[in-house]
Amino acid sequence: MKKITTVLLVLFILTITQSNINAQVLFKLSLFDSRDSTPIPFAKVDDIKSKKIYRSDINGEALLVFKKLPSTINIDISYISYKGNLSFETEGLSEKKVYLDKQSFELQEAKIKGLSAKDIMLKVVESMPVNYLDSSFLLLGNFRQYHRINGKYKNLLEAQMGIAHKINRIGNELKAKESYAIIQLRRSHYYYPIDDYLSDDIKDLIYENPVYHLMRNSLNPKAFDDYDFKFDTSSFLNKTTYTIHYKNRSLPVERHSIEGYENGYFSGEAFEEGYFIVDKENYALLEMERRSVRNPNYNYPENNNFVVPNKKYTIEFAGAHLKMKFETKNNKYFLKEIYHQFTHDFFDAAMGIKRYQIAEFFEWNSVLATRILPKELENDFFENTVLTVSEYTYQPEAWKQVKFDTYYVPKEKLYNEIGRIIPLETQFLNKSTEYEK
Repeated sequence: MKKITTVLLVLFILTITQSNINAQVLFKLSLFDSRDSTPIPFAKVDDIKSKKIYRSDINGEALLVFKKLPSTINIDISYISYKGNLSFETEGLSEKKVYLDKQSFELQEAKIKGLSAKDIMLKVVESMPVNYLDSSFLLLGNFRQYHRINGKYKNLLEAQMGIAHKINRIGNELKAKESYAIIQLRRSHYYYPIDDYLSDDIKDLIYENPVYHLMRNSLNPKAFDDYDFKFDTSSFLNKTTYTIHYKNRSLPVERHSIEGYENGYFSGEAFEEGYFIVDKENYALLEMERRSVRNPNYNYPENNNFVVPNKKYTIEFAGAHLKMKFETKNNKYFLKEIYHQFTHDFFDAAMGIKRYQIAEFFEWNSVLATRILPKELENDFFENTVLTVSEYTYQPEAWKQVKFDTYYVPKEKLYNEIGRIIPLETQFLNKSTEYEK
């Protein structure tokens, strides 16, 4: 009996020790706009000491992770129209609310070489057929999507893909018809509580590229009269690029998987703001970011936001974010990275109670842009590829050399949370589809 007791005591001590080793301290940082106290989502938070990067969620919250809570936290915070450093002591704190002043990042009306910020953006659009790939080409790269349902990450999907672009030039506008080939695919178990709701897919993400889908995106020149463009005056010191900030408070272009934006059904639903980084020499768009925030004074017209056909829920937009970068190859630019996130609130139609908040995340990174179509992919391209139900054979070896970090959520956190009960590798092998609830 004594021997058993001793063994149990040792095991208990080892368990406690291991728990202490694995223990992490979470510190909640909540970011707000000092002008109206609204949350600031999708802000980048850099922990100077650990060099970890975090992003605030739709509620403006970021959870900083430490092995041991430091006595002082020193972070850089950046988002649209703001860059700054914050340092504060943590004694007696487990969270901190921070109110940021956008005015600390100076924006002014200005003209450069006789051109206003709006003039430069018009030149960006005018120069697209010259600056970007203007004949058919193939992008090879990696795609990821996942959901956060009532605070829990689910429904991870990752694919190695080819995206063929068939390019036509109509006047001064480039138009693309894309088709998709799946090279490798893997999915976690699927759960989505709203039966009637149809989520976005890879094609919806690629449609956000304004170079080839101009009129449905933030660079539609016909909407520029409704934009407020301003130079970021700090970029005047940059010899190679302009940074131009904008606000759009009329008709938003963020569709967040909902039909009806083309005819103005949801005019006034959201405010949008963002920035464009433009090459000073050739007016090529190098980078853009857009943040969409729900207009708190907007009320949905009667009966137009039911989730059909069953009408068990109504759906309301909560917020969205889009970012993309372009790179050049042989003096022609192509889409290198694109990230899109949007959040909906679902309300019980009968009770009027919010049942779910669901955020959807989409991430793409191009590995190669080429005009050569690999022979082994010739017959594998389809215009409508629904990755949540596509058949696949999981090949673990094919994923070992893939370097594709997450953008919105730390990769370790995402994988650990989805694989908490059933290991992710097991889920990948099970090949679940969206029809398996």
